[in-house]
Amino acid sequence: MLNPVRPGGTRQARLRTVEVRLDRCRDLPRQLRALSEHGEDPARGRVRPAEEVDG
Repeated sequence: MLNPVRPGGTRQARLRTVEVRLDRCRDLPRQLRALSEHGEDPARGRVRPAEEVDG
């Protein structure tokens, strides 16, 4: 659980980190579905770096 009172914007940084991780988790099932729908091997799916994932 996030601590509601952290000085210096730490809470916002932590929230951003959690958002990025969540985006990466959501990306993998989408990726697997897309590969499968286009006749490609879903085993090629991988957890991608944050820079490659659209939020």
